[in-house]
Amino acid sequence: MFEGGTLERFPRLKLLVLEVGAGWVPHFIERMDSKWKHSGFMTACKRPPSEYFRRQVWVGSDVDESMIAPACTRWGSDKFFWATDFPHFDGFPGALKTLKQNIVELPPPDQQNILGDNATRAYSL
Repeated sequence: MFEGGTLERFPRLKLLVLEVGAGWVPHFIERMDSKWKHSGFMTACKRPPSEYFRRQVWVGSDVDESMIAPACTRWGSDKFFWATDFPHFDGFPGALKTLKQNIVELPPPDQQNILGDNATRAYSL
């Protein structure tokens, strides 16, 4: 999606990364940018991967993740939303309560983004 130029060619395409959590985002995007500075000329990316991420990517996080708030602080609360994994066996009873505990340190507008506004935007609801 990044290296092959898909996000470059389709700037209105929305990429939703689901079932992988939020904790990886800060490290991975910074690492991709670092590699792009070194060898981006060999890819179809005309700009750093972080720019595509900010423009076109949303990430679904699990409600029990401790890294939701730090990832939002680094990359913006407008990039993350939550999932319960219901009705699978590993879904979370009381998911909303658990999520709210994990994002309590964020300002209320950021919490509202994660609680519902971002999913509405990402899915064009």
